[in-house]
Amino acid sequence: MMERLQLLYSNTTPVGFIEGLKESSHSACLCEAEGSRFFKSKIIDDLGLLNQAWGGDPIVVNRKGKRIVIPSPRCTLSILVQSIVFEKTMKNRGDEFQGIGFNARCLISYPESTQGYRLRKYRPRDLPNIGRFNARSLELFNKQVPLFKSKAHLPERTKLTFSTLAQAEWEHIYEWIERACRAGGIFFRNRDYASKMAENIARMAAVFHAFEGCEGTQISHEHLVSAARIVSWYANEFLRLFSPPSPAEIMMNNARTLDAWLIDYLRETNTFYVPKSYLLTSGPNRLKKADLLEPALQKLIDANRLSYFLGYPGLNLVNPTLQELIDANSQSNFLGQPGLNNSRRKKGTVMLLLHDNYYGQIVRGNAPFNYKPL
Repeated sequence: MMERLQLLYSNTTPVGFIEGLKESSHSACLCEAEGSRFFKSKIIDDLGLLNQAWGGDPIVVNRKGKRIVIPSPRCTLSILVQSIVFEKTMKNRGDEFQGIGFNARCLISYPESTQGYRLRKYRPRDLPNIGRFNARSLELFNKQVPLFKSKAHLPERTKLTFSTLAQAEWEHIYEWIERACRAGGIFFRNRDYASKMAENIARMAAVFHAFEGCEGTQISHEHLVSAARIVSWYANEFLRLFSPPSPAEIMMNNARTLDAWLIDYLRETNTFYVPKSYLLTSGPNRLKKADLLEPALQKLIDANRLSYFLGYPGLNLVNPTLQELIDANSQSNFLGQPGLNNSRRKKGTVMLLLHDNYYGQIVRGNAPFNYKPL
């Protein structure tokens, strides 16, 4: 009989992980709430071991005078990591992670931040679905503990199959994924990830079947469709995170960068007016080129967050009066409109006016009205 039962591992080494599988349960979960420890641990240097454990392939380790065999391992990873740590890891070892197929086996997501928009909402006192989920999880765990502690050590596993309808649906999904790997398909540049999608769908459908306590060994069409929707969502996340950004995405990211910089600028200077030339010299580093700055500015103008005007000698650019601003706009006849001759344009300085009902509200700690995230 086993002296201890270990299912969760944290900050472990390949040797410690293998010995844990041998001495305790053959099922394991590498769980880290602070993912930087996982990406800095020794086990990350043996991605082949993690791939084997994920796939259920036998793990055989030969040492001097000792041979360890794990005939049917089961491994789950649950890693929460800060974006800066993950991005640094992918920059240094991303090719290795992709080449060995580690990323393809994972369901990765990076939800966009909602900071600034987390307005107070009503939350019910009771969360019955969460309670039922936790109760069912505990029930399944309590059923497994006696099996793990028995002399059998490795409980006989139940083999699941698809129902006829689910099998046809899975084959249809498989063929769709395969076609999407062709030139021009959405997975053409991420075929390694696509190669594991159909298997991940089947695995998740099996988990749903077991978790809900369904009778028999046939996975239903309903569970398969639910699994396919979830895995497809993660596939979209993978494409968003690992595919080269489109020109529209680059422009949008630049607009967000400029938007954040302007908020900091207003906080530091307490002025709503910025010379456009100042952005090219002292603005965000990635936007110090006119061909990148212009589209970002236009996006903020279209979003009614700022506008152009021409400043002239004598105009107090730090804290102009309303009349000075009206006079400046009157002289410019509004930048870019017919009637503004070249000689007058050269005398003026192209200025940005940060709108108070957006930037001013944010700096004062208020939520701007009728403004959507970029």
